[in-house]
Amino acid sequence: MRLVELTLENFRGYRDRIVILFDDLTAFIGKNDAGKSTVLDALNIVLGEGKLENADICVHADNGESLLIECAFEDLPETLTLDATSTTTLADEYLVDREGRLRLSWTWLIKRDTNGPVFGKSLIQAIAWAPQGSGLGDLHEKKNTDLKRLVREAGIEESCDLNNNASMRQALWAKARDDGRLSLAETAIDLAKEDGKTILKQIQDNLPLYVLFRADRPSTDQDAEVQDPMKVAVREALDDLHDEITAIKDRVREKSIAVANRTLAKLHNFAPALANSLTPLFAEPKFDSAFKLTLLGDDGIPVNKRGSGVRRLVLFSFFQAEAERRQGISSDRNMIYAVEEPETAQHPNFQRVVVDSLRTLSEQDRCQVILTTHVLGLGGRLPVESLRLVERSHTASALVSAATDAVYRRIVETLGVVPDHRARVLLCVEGPNDLACLRSLCKIYRNRYKDLVCIETDPRIASVLLGGGTLENWTAEHLLRNTGLCEFHIYDRDTPKPDGRFKYAAAVETVKQRGNGDTARLTRRREIENYLHPAAIDRTLAPVVGHAVKVEFAHEDDVEAVVAAAIPDHQGNPRKKLRRRELKSWLNREVASAMTLEELIEVDQEEELLGWFRDITELVCR
Repeated sequence: MRLVELTLENFRGYRDRIVILFDDLTAFIGKNDAGKSTVLDALNIVLGEGKLENADICVHADNGESLLIECAFEDLPETLTLDATSTTTLADEYLVDREGRLRLSWTWLIKRDTNGPVFGKSLIQAIAWAPQGSGLGDLHEKKNTDLKRLVREAGIEESCDLNNNASMRQALWAKARDDGRLSLAETAIDLAKEDGKTILKQIQDNLPLYVLFRADRPSTDQDAEVQDPMKVAVREALDDLHDEITAIKDRVREKSIAVANRTLAKLHNFAPALANSLTPLFAEPKFDSAFKLTLLGDDGIPVNKRGSGVRRLVLFSFFQAEAERRQGISSDRNMIYAVEEPETAQHPNFQRVVVDSLRTLSEQDRCQVILTTHVLGLGGRLPVESLRLVERSHTASALVSAATDAVYRRIVETLGVVPDHRARVLLCVEGPNDLACLRSLCKIYRNRYKDLVCIETDPRIASVLLGGGTLENWTAEHLLRNTGLCEFHIYDRDTPKPDGRFKYAAAVETVKQRGNGDTARLTRRREIENYLHPAAIDRTLAPVVGHAVKVEFAHEDDVEAVVAAAIPDHQGNPRKKLRRRELKSWLNREVASAMTLEELIEVDQEEELLGWFRDITELVCR
């Protein structure tokens, strides 16, 4: 399942109800104490290992109000198995909203006493587009005997399985639909009663695995920044073995309860009253706490005793390793990596590596990354559509603004853009894949042309990801002007509009006409992928898909579509192992970096790419 929305109300600084949108990569940016980490902590309470505390209640909340944390998910599981004979779906159970999403709502009643606000009774519900009316709107709360009674009263015993609650619910709703009595409306369905509990357990088994890496550096032997990635490794290993572990737990439960029951039977001979008052209770084991994993240096010094920067590097190395691992697997369960202030305790050069690792991780299938930062130098290396500006409103409630023209303007004007004072040139491209490809091609050319600057490692070059959909706004409004740096823009030409003009042609001219040294280039081919060599594509992807990937494409072709058509599965469909988003990443990263100098010279016979790198070098060195 993929997180798409979070709703907060009366949670810390979020007094008023607010809906926050999430993408595969979401970065919360704002000043200190604006409410960025609050978002991550709220998710940790409902999806991770966090616990709600009285201090989490908004200080302005009134007695009798509720604290709300609500999540909306897409990419839902195809089926839910309620028991050995009962399989259903969230849609069939009327547990999705009008958009077909699963919305889970956690609420806690707020009470006020002399010590301040405290939270009381909690409730978990599905906010769904569901049946209304007596005998239809609360079927998940009905016991088997109650459902049987309703089925018999409706005279539909023959149309369902009386031993299957899901089957009886479907029959009752179908009968109401046939009779014209089925009315749907937004409904809060309690998931704490009867079959609701069983369904909730199934839902929880499919929720994304959420791991939070904090900026704080506790000085304990179990330092979170070292332990957390190791804990994630253990949790993911256990998740992969879920079926085997469940079978073991069931077998242990069966045998241990059998022993307990035999013991109680014998006890009944001596003390019947005592025996009747005792019930076997099997406590679920916590396997994730049973396994410990740590890192020890050759000198015998544990990593958690090293400097804070080293500990953070271990964490980010984990992100890189995860990104590479996930490129080669197809996991059924989503992962959400939430990272507070990844720039903390890191040299500017490492900050670049950190951001690139997290960005690459977010591009993997079934993986989302959430960041917080108060430095736009980090945010400037992310797609602008991923940014969320967190501010305080005039009512003292926190506000989160998604990607709009006005928001970009406020971010840049408030926080600035480049953290590294050594930067002299801003390299502005559409997205992370374009940047990765250009960096690889530049490195290859540097094998022959030693005078070219390295656009990845040279501190005089700072990269900014403008984002395709908002690129015109950045260029038209000149939102980067307060940096005082020279800008070099590179945009994909893409396909022409109906009027024959290219999408970003006007943006290129706008930059060139500034008269301050800024310049821009429009690719002569469709996209940056059209500069890749077919031999490098075959050499890189063949080991992944298990057969040769022979492709040919022209300057105007959609290279991703051409390659996807060349790697179908046994049913003729594009392989799930290389979905389109992952394929774009493979082409721009692995394939581009695998090209030889001879292949690059062959595809760049007009020296278009080489000309870009020479122009950038001239700007840096002038």
